Amino acid sequence: MKEAIYDDKIAPLMTQILAICQEAKIPMIADFGLDDDLHCTSALLSETFEPSHGQLQAFKWLRPKPAPLLALTIVREAK
Repeated sequence: MKEAIYDDKIAPLMTQILAICQEAKIPMIADFGLDDDLHCTSALLSETFEPSHGQLQAFKWLRPKPAPLLALTIVREAK
């Protein structure tokens, strides 16, 4: 239920917020707990955005383990 609410109501707003923050170079972090093991986290914390120490610490706390890298390539052959 929380995931559906996030998808329907929050995600479109987050898309707008991320676009505004990217354009204005505003650092941000948002974490939504949708379930015990399901979170949706958005962050703009690169050097370009000049995040605060507190933002970087919060992100490290939210993501203590680095996510595994996933490489995926989809190729569609022309017919």
